Amino acid sequence: MKVAEPLGSKSNKLEPYVSIAANDIQFGTKVYIHQLNGVSLPTGRIRNGRVRVDDVSWSFGANHIDFYVLRKTNDENISGNIHGQADITVNSNCVLNTY
Repeated sequence: MKVAEPLGSKSNKLEPYVSIAANDIQFGTKVYIHQLNGVSLPTGRIRNGRVRVDDVSWSFGANHIDFYVLRKTNDENISGNIHGQADITVNSNCVLNTY
């Protein structure tokens, strides 16, 4: 079956720059990633650092997250600010933006 957009682990639509995959953080949990706050995106918007767990991954274990960034070329924008490690705060009350 072909779908119009990528789907998460519960057949939910993934949102660019908002959705992450994590195996050790509960599905639907909102997370603040300090290194992403203030980062400029290819869309021209500025990140507020907040994301949501919308997926899990078979390719990694605990203490790892993957970002859904729409295109592989956009990954450099995210990865360049994190440098392999992210400081995160789990916060179910944080406000998510649409990018």
